Amino acid sequence: MGISTEIDRESGLRIHVVTGRLTMEDLIGSLEKVYSRPDYDPAMNVLWDLRDADFSAFVSPQIQQVRDFVTSNWGTEGTSHAAMVVSSDEAFGLMRMYEFYLKQKSRNEVQVFRDYDEALDWITKK
Repeated sequence: MGISTEIDRESGLRIHVVTGRLTMEDLIGSLEKVYSRPDYDPAMNVLWDLRDADFSAFVSPQIQQVRDFVTSNWGTEGTSHAAMVVSSDEAFGLMRMYEFYLKQKSRNEVQVFRDYDEALDWITKK
């Protein structure tokens, strides 16, 4: 599993690219590093490229745990947005579930896409 993160302060966009088998522990560990970076800004919009991620290690109860961790660090004010790009039906379903759970605790908007360019267009217009 690998998660690479690019923070572009000029555009106000943070991009995560995930490849390989993703576990909740790996995801939270990677996010802890991002949230502690001096250039991290919770008001930045986020693009998650999950097209090459393997979600076979994820189970639905973990989605709520990830949501709780993210909202405690990313915020809930509705000032930032996230676009998630997936390639499989399984990943699409999991990310829609995450979107549903996030809306219960946050006003930040999340949208799931199957097309990278469409996601990038949406997130850069926010």
